Order: sequence, then C-alpha cells, then structure tokens
Amino acid sequence: DENKNSLGIPYITAPETSLYVEYERGTLEETYKKIKDDIEAALPLISDNFYSGSKKYHFNKKAAYAFASRFYLFTGDYDNCIKYANMVLGDGVVTSESFRDMDEVFTGANSTQISNQFLNPDHSANLLLVRSGSFAMRYYTGYRSTNATFAEIFRNNIQGSNNDFRDLPYGYGCCDSRQQPKFTENFIYATATTGRGFNVNVDLRAEETILNRMEAYVMTNQTQKALDDYNAFAPSRYGNGGQLELKDILTYYAKPEKEAMLTFIISERRKEFLNEGLRWFDIKRFDLPVTHIDNIQTNIDRVPTKDIYRLDAKDLRKAVQIPPNFSIRGIELNPR
Repeated sequence: DENKNSLGIPYITAPETSLYVEYERGTLEETYKKIKDDIEAALPLISDNFYSGSKKYHFNKKAAYAFASRFYLFTGDYDNCIKYANMVLGDGVVTSESFRDMDEVFTGANSTQISNQFLNPDHSANLLLVRSGSFAMRYYTGYRSTNATFAEIFRNNIQGSNNDFRDLPYGYGCCDSRQQPKFTENFIYATATTGRGFNVNVDLRAEETILNRMEAYVMTNQTQKALDDYNAFAPSRYGNGGQLELKDILTYYAKPEKEAMLTFIISERRKEFLNEGLRWFDIKRFDLPVTHIDNIQTNIDRVPTKDIYRLDAKDLRKAVQIPPNFSIRGIELNPR
C-alpha cells in the first residue's frame, strides 16, 4: 500500500504551549486516519443555528458534508463518499437545486457582473465562500490558460465544439492569457488612492459533490446512477442538451467501461473547475503529466519566446518541497 510508505504531514492535535515543538511526519496512512477521525468527530457538532444571513461564509453543515465527500473520494472510501454526498444532494438523482444554469450565470455585460453571479452566496449550489488575498486580476502572476487551452478543454471533446456555456475566455491584455469570469477583485481603501485588494472564492460547491458521487458510483459498479446524475445537470452546461448514453462514452474513449467513465468524469471536472484549483488534485490522483509554457517578452515588439517545463506522470516534484525554515528544524524532506 503506497500510503503506508509515503510521508505524511505534521498534524497538530492539541494547542501548543511551548515556543518550539517537534513534530514527526509519520506516514500518509497515519495522516489520513487523523483527518478521518477529526471529520467524524466534528460533523455531529456543526450546527447552522449559529450563523445568520446566507450562512455561506462559515463551515455550515452542507459545506462540511461536501468536504467529507471530497476526502472520502480522494482516499478511496467510495461508500462514505456517496453517503456524505447524499446529505448534500439527496438520495436520488440530482435536482436543479444542486447546480446552477451556466448559461444564465455566464451571461452579462462584463466580467464583474458575471463573476458576481457565479459568486452569489444565495445560490443553493454555493456551499462555502471564503475571502482570500487578491490574485484574480493579476495577469502577471502564475500560469494562465490560453486560447489553445480553452479549445482543448471545451471544444475538442465528446460534446463537440461551440456547445459549452462555460467556454467563456476573458483576456488579460497580453501573452494570450485567459480566464473564466469567476472572480471579482474587491478593494479596501486605506486612503483615497491606496489600499489592498481581496477576492471572495467559492471553496465548496454542490457541483463538485455531484461529480464526486458520479466517480464513486463508477468505482462501486453503479455506472447508470452516475449517468443519471450527469444527464440531469448536463443541459445546464451544454447548448445541445449534453445528455449521453454509456455507448456514446465507450465509443468515444475506446476503453473498458470503468476506465472510459473515469476519463470522461475527469474531463468534466476539468471543465467545471477551471481556475478554481481543483485540477491539481486530479493531476496527483491519476498521475497526469503537466506541461507549462512560459511566454517571456524579449523585445520592443513583444514577441514572446517559450520555455517549456514538464512534470511527468510520477514526477516527485508534484510534492512541493518542505521550506528551509522547517527542514532545518528536523522535518524530513520530500524525496527528489
């Protein structure tokens, strides 16, 4: 079992009373066990009665169940993934309360209006909203999608081209850098001209729970239930309705049933959560290779040169290295 041999993380289980405390990393299996114990102990204690308003800016009950469904999916406990997903979605086929109509959300006069529609705390699909430091409007930080990436994700797939309501690439102004309008930069002014920006992000939403449950259904040989969920919310994503039968997926991917369905679901997850940070979990879970291209402006004509970086399927660098200020205190480094 890989989890028994992989390094875990230092896991704090009690308040610290000393300036310097030594922690051992243990194994990944031990880390997962501690997280599981904390989830199971915490869930019965969460109550929405303590919150006012939308309740979405706190870890409310549905948000907690959605997080549990994610954890159990990622650790391969598919029965518990389905159990907690059902607490968010209900036991039967998913209903429109658990997903937004992306044609309505991604329609508007500008990206700010569209973003605010996506972030709306009153929408039943938004389960947990969290404020963070500003990043969305900073085109010069990090890696961004390009027009070619949008074509790869939204147009060159089983649904065909020009059908996906989410195929909405807003530009940054240089380097063919694109994003979906899911974030709005807010600003707190310290003076008339200075201050600091921040964003509100949807950290947990019901559409993720739908896809979590679909994957768990496939892994427990309940493929038709996965397809029933998919076909219920597909019309809110595709102009052509989007409904598929198992034979369509098997023909397109030319793989055995379980493998074809997982490939299909991973593709749907990539579309649904673009720019939201969930893709990295799937890259690590399914050993997917990653290629990043740097566009470096080199002259007055803004002609870019390209540096290409690649993480292979089993690349050890997918585990970020322990920072020096912790490693010098004895925390074991990740293998390289």
